[in-house]
Amino acid sequence: MKRLLILLVVCLANLLAGCSGVVDTYAERKLRYKHTNDFQTRMIVDDWDYVWLYDRSSNMTYWHPRAGL
Repeated sequence: MKRLLILLVVCLANLLAGCSGVVDTYAERKLRYKHTNDFQTRMIVDDWDYVWLYDRSSNMTYWHPRAGL
């Protein structure tokens, strides 16, 4: 019974903590911000063309973010 209670407390603490132990370094965070800003900058051109009807009549873009960055 004591072992089950300890296991339950450890599991509950793990669920509440989540992934807080995994922290990005400054360089990783800066690279992620760079990729995000680059993606958003390319997207604004597509959005501007869509607003002024210069481009196709779809809101889908040619630019796709890479998964796993």
